[in-house]
Amino acid sequence: MSLLDQASVVYFRAQGLALSDEDKADLYSRRTEVYLLQKNLAAANRVLCYVQNIYKDTEYLGEFDYLAGKLNELQGKKKEALAHYAKATAASPVPAKIKVYAEARLRMLASLGQYAEGVDFLARARQKQWLGAESLQGWYREFGDGLIGQEKVKAAIAAYLSGVNGDMPKETKAAQQIHLQLGDLFRKAREMEKGRGHLQKAQAGPDELLRKKAKSTLNQIEIDLGKKPGRVAR
Repeated sequence: MSLLDQASVVYFRAQGLALSDEDKADLYSRRTEVYLLQKNLAAANRVLCYVQNIYKDTEYLGEFDYLAGKLNELQGKKKEALAHYAKATAASPVPAKIKVYAEARLRMLASLGQYAEGVDFLARARQKQWLGAESLQGWYREFGDGLIGQEKVKAAIAAYLSGVNGDMPKETKAAQQIHLQLGDLFRKAREMEKGRGHLQKAQAGPDELLRKKAKSTLNQIEIDLGKKPGRVAR
């Protein structure tokens, strides 16, 4: 019998013990996690259907919404998974859990290409201090990149700026990547001074390849500024 099989048996038998509500909820959670690891989706679904009824309107429901989201992911039901992750984050869970729920929700938003919604949720997660600064910054960069792919340039710029303003880290690779993107976007928008400022910050970042790219784009700005409006190349 594998370790997962043994764990499944132990958790099943433990349900007959006299336990507090908190311990019982934890036991159901662990049992469901084991079923999900075993890819025994039918068993996981049975447990979740049961506990979502008995723990309705309790502080433990967020955990089971999160696990239902994981089940939906394994079933390939991304939209349903996102809905459950949203419920989990809305359930006001304990701080130790909210980070896990928030990351799952952000990951699913990215997978579904819902980048604008992701940026909105990041603002809430930032205000509530659900995630660390580096994690937030990484998501701002990812959602900004996604918005660029969707040709939503203004929204992308806003996302990128959120990723480097205020209390966001200043000397990370993610910050350097964001400044590089902003520099290029502002250059293309003919806002050269803004572009130059971000590229100079990218040029001071930790990654050598990104520093070289920043220098190349800075050189392009100087070339662009040296061109006379309306001049025809020969």
